[in-house]
Amino acid sequence: MKKYYLAISTGPVVDTLLLAQKTRELWVASYLLSRLMYHLTVAVAEEDIGGRVLAPQPPSEADHFHFGAGIYPDRMYAAFLLENTEPTAIANQQQHLFQLIKAKAIKALVTELRPPVSAGAEQFFDQYFRIVAVWLEETELSKLSDEIISQIKEEEETVASLPDRLLLQPLNDLLDTQELQPAIISTSAGENELTNSLFGDPYQSAMAKLGLARPPAPVESAFAGLTEPENRLLKTGQQTFSYDFFPATADVAALGLYRQYPESYLELLEELYKDPLIQEEIAKNKAASKKRKSEIETYVSDEVLTEFYRLLEKGSFPAVAADPSTDRPARTQEKAEKILRLRDQLLPAYEDYHKYYCLVDVDGDAFGLAIRSLGDDEAAIEQFSQKLANFALSAAATINKYGGKPIFIGGDDMLFLAPVVYHSTAKGVPTTIFDLIEALDALFTAENFPAAPTLSYGLSITHYKYPLFEARNASLERLLQHAKRSSWPQKTQNGTTKPLKKNTIAFRFIRHSGSYFDGYLTKPLLKDFLGLYQLGTSEKFLSSFTYKLREIEDVLQVVGPELDEVRRTALVANLFNEADHRSHEEALAAVMQFLFEVQNTVFSVSDKPGNTRDNSYALLRLLRFFLPQTDGNANRPAHKNVAHVE
Repeated sequence: MKKYYLAISTGPVVDTLLLAQKTRELWVASYLLSRLMYHLTVAVAEEDIGGRVLAPQPPSEADHFHFGAGIYPDRMYAAFLLENTEPTAIANQQQHLFQLIKAKAIKALVTELRPPVSAGAEQFFDQYFRIVAVWLEETELSKLSDEIISQIKEEEETVASLPDRLLLQPLNDLLDTQELQPAIISTSAGENELTNSLFGDPYQSAMAKLGLARPPAPVESAFAGLTEPENRLLKTGQQTFSYDFFPATADVAALGLYRQYPESYLELLEELYKDPLIQEEIAKNKAASKKRKSEIETYVSDEVLTEFYRLLEKGSFPAVAADPSTDRPARTQEKAEKILRLRDQLLPAYEDYHKYYCLVDVDGDAFGLAIRSLGDDEAAIEQFSQKLANFALSAAATINKYGGKPIFIGGDDMLFLAPVVYHSTAKGVPTTIFDLIEALDALFTAENFPAAPTLSYGLSITHYKYPLFEARNASLERLLQHAKRSSWPQKTQNGTTKPLKKNTIAFRFIRHSGSYFDGYLTKPLLKDFLGLYQLGTSEKFLSSFTYKLREIEDVLQVVGPELDEVRRTALVANLFNEADHRSHEEALAAVMQFLFEVQNTVFSVSDKPGNTRDNSYALLRLLRFFLPQTDGNANRPAHKNVAHVE
């Protein structure tokens, strides 16, 4: 008997995600691949296969709930004991085992898709999925491991203690090579009827029932009530659903508004949907549309949401007489007044950020070092994998707590949606997307992974009507090309500084028009940013401060950093001497301290110097956006009598 290691990679991840036009499709694309990996791990461990899965491991809690997130990554590692010793015989056995594992997994996955499944479903997905495998015999693994260790010692000036043998890195290197091979089938296979039906109307599939199940009591989904089918559907026929729908971008953006006034929110959407003039527009646009049409009709249509937000911007909603010459229906005075009354109930809590949502891509930093530290210790690899699974479980619950919706949390990768600012109830204290990021960082650190890896974030803050795939491209680009390529100075215990790579938040704020601005936050600056928000200064003061700052920034840049704290305070008091500044002395001091910290945090991206001035203004603009511009909610953090200032 000889020991062999099997590594399997699944895909096509990018091509499958690119099929997504809506949030529910982005979820089903991700969840489909996660379920595929789950079934691969189950197949490997079956008696007729006889493998032992090293990673990914499931969470330690048997009855775990992860709010719809796919928690299985795109790579698996397993150990086998095989009897054959003759090279051709062992190669044939390995190929037979792999094909059997693959067939079992695809068959199990197909049963979770939309019924009735067509006869060609298994054959189609066998061609569509890119499932590649590599096998390594134990002695071959040792040879590759020795080569990698020698290369590490040559290339790295200072090398932390290396294990005698590596297990995962040789397998990963071989998988990387396999993934460079072209796909067997064209990505146009994504236009197949099976994928069209699954992505266009995922709620019909058994997989939706599994992945979008409601959490067991007393746990509650952040979207409870808002995305329940009975509160969303107008036409259900005889169909009943025991699970929720996946939230749309508008649901995520306005979740805090819904949580403060749930009845008025839902009733206003329903009344707008039933309005005869809006119904006429829906019918006209639907007839002209060439996009995929869901078989399930809900309140969340572009026509309804456009009118919903127009009303919240204090737009009019007049009664309209019928026009027989154009077949235009009437809107009664009673109907118009009812809708305006419902609108007025929401106005005290409505903010500009209720039109924007966050799409967040997350990736682990220095995970190569963490994996390297495991060596070839199979028990350590299993423990490491289970820690990742436990983090996925706690991260999904935390994202839900902060009003977000996880899409994927597998390995060291995450993808989720979240509101910009969230109120859990009408009296709840607001939390921001950055509070959520700080909470996720704390959870990750608490797992005590070897080699102390960190997390970097790519964040797009996007208008709900802006194309989803553009928002996803922005968040991924900010993660991979900016956060993961950034370098910052970090003070050591002896007072010197050393470069700190990654462990960064890179964001892009995208308006409905497509205009945007970019910025960065290190983790220390993140704490300072949240401190400013929690201080409770007004948006009006911050607007005035930013305007004044542009006039005197050259003086501050030249003189400010060289002064001690007492003289710097005097300089700021002299330069910012208007009445609005004097009435916000604490806020003025805090903002100036934050700006000096930003200016002193010299950074680079891809070895090119970053622009600290632009970053300063980006962070001020973002803070202004987070602050409320109305005074309807007494539980906002000390914001009072705030006027809207552009």
